[in-house]
Amino acid sequence: MSEPVEHDPDDALAAEYALGTLEHDARERVRLRVASDPAFAARVSQWEATLAPLFAYAAPVEPPRGAWQRIAAATFARRPPGFVPAFWKWLALGTGSLAAASLAALVFVARMEPPPTVIANNALVAGQDGQALLIVSIAPDGQSAMVTPVGLPRDSQRSLELWQIATDGVPHSLGLVATGHTTRIRLASPMVQSSDDGNIFAVSSEPEGGSPTGQPTGPVIGQGHARPI
Repeated sequence: MSEPVEHDPDDALAAEYALGTLEHDARERVRLRVASDPAFAARVSQWEATLAPLFAYAAPVEPPRGAWQRIAAATFARRPPGFVPAFWKWLALGTGSLAAASLAALVFVARMEPPPTVIANNALVAGQDGQALLIVSIAPDGQSAMVTPVGLPRDSQRSLELWQIATDGVPHSLGLVATGHTTRIRLASPMVQSSDDGNIFAVSSEPEGGSPTGQPTGPVIGQGHARPI
């Protein structure tokens, strides 16, 4: 049987700290906890390692003058007592959704300034319940991608296989998906960057070792559309 993916508040907090989304006081409290709680520090390190590949293809950009002031004005505007943004209520539903939140945050920041020369395509592969399963980050040349597992189920007697469905509508196998670490893959069909070209990525549950036919034979547990961010 597949093992259920469990979520808890500490895991969400560790992910927020790794993403850098905590406000100053909260971040300082978590920093002190990292220094005194080895188990929690390990969670933070794990999230840092998981999220790092998302930025592997991003070139460093000097922030424009006044960027922080604009972000602070938008973020810390006066709100009624007890106000909790819907964003954070949604985020608390599970750390799987945190991956989608990080992509949304990148979109928000990117729109503040003119887009860079290269815009990466990414696909958030999620199940029917909206639970994020993995992130596919396509390289700028459109030839390869980094696959980062987020909330994949584990089954010792089944294999998870990743598929690219290009504009021809035919699933092309990209190989088996590692559930515990990020892997680099070569795309079956090169992708045009900075455009929504219809590519879909999907994960199916296959017999151990992968599909025996070269096409999905087991249930598709998640899919996601590649989009520029």
